[in-house]
Amino acid sequence: MSSKKLHTILLILLSILNFNVEVYSQHVIKLQNNSFEGEPKSEGVLPRSWFNCGFSGESAPDTQPGAYSVSKPAIHGSTYLGMVIRDIETYERVGQKLSSALQGGKCYSFSIYLARSEEYLSQSENNSNLINFNTPARFLVYGGNKFCERTQVLAETEAIEHTKWKKYEFVLEPETDLTHIVFEANYVTPNLFPYNGNVLVDKASDIQMISCENGMIIKDEEIKKEVKEETKVDPPKVVEMNSGPNGLNLNTLKVGSIIKMEEIHYAANSTKIDDKSIPALEELYKFLKQEERLIIEVGGHTNSFPPSDVCDRLSTARAKSVAQYLYDRGISRKQVYYRGYGKRRPIATNKTEEGRQKNQRVEIKILRAG
Repeated sequence: MSSKKLHTILLILLSILNFNVEVYSQHVIKLQNNSFEGEPKSEGVLPRSWFNCGFSGESAPDTQPGAYSVSKPAIHGSTYLGMVIRDIETYERVGQKLSSALQGGKCYSFSIYLARSEEYLSQSENNSNLINFNTPARFLVYGGNKFCERTQVLAETEAIEHTKWKKYEFVLEPETDLTHIVFEANYVTPNLFPYNGNVLVDKASDIQMISCENGMIIKDEEIKKEVKEETKVDPPKVVEMNSGPNGLNLNTLKVGSIIKMEEIHYAANSTKIDDKSIPALEELYKFLKQEERLIIEVGGHTNSFPPSDVCDRLSTARAKSVAQYLYDRGISRKQVYYRGYGKRRPIATNKTEEGRQKNQRVEIKILRAG
């Protein structure tokens, strides 16, 4: 082979490599100062590159440790973000512009470390007494298109009760293009009165585009790897079954199959499962007990009437209640996962009562079959 031909081939290979690197990099969204580094012991001083999105007249979130008697070491780097919620119905949040926009209709993986400080001493706004802001709070992620805008709830946690750092993994599903992100501390709901609490935040990951078919909130890394390996082939067509799990066998199911659990009902705006739903849950339990290699996702869905954040919380809580029933009956957490889709995936019109009832549903999705 002549040196000229070899040179041409090398140029082609380099251009292909550069193209692949460029395409890949477009799918990774970077956060500035994702380790929340700043000057420690800074009361009301934000970590670098983060913008205060809190209430007017209130102090900004803090660079920790060292302020307000917070002493917990960082999980990464030297400092981290501390946010509080107050008994006067104000709470803290921070935001920044993303390196590139989240694309509507796509899915992204994101993780962050969270904890709670046992001591977060400050004066109450209601009086001059020194009190401890140590009640558990929730952590929420919003997307928007300008600083501090909260267009869509992208992720949220339950109460952060643990005082050790814990990694939280999310799948973000923006409905529209979003250019900015907001992190917020908020109250555990339902709650009759506001209270004083805190959330510690550190080591946020890059935001990585993923396949929506494979995008699952799975904490067990071994199962996550196994499911991804089995579902990275061409996705099968979704098979809808309206009769529930009764009479099904493993041969009728494929990865991606959907079972509509029409027999599961809840009281209005409640996560309590109606007693009439128990036979359907028992059928599902027996089926999972018989087919132990089967892995499923319980998906909760709502109609479009409540606000998006309410729909997301309600659908997640309802899906969790089904999963919890199965856990309590002895089904492994590695076999059953749950996820709330809110009002993102309607199957009927929301303009009629009948359509809204159809949209407010629980579905079982097959993640692994056989």
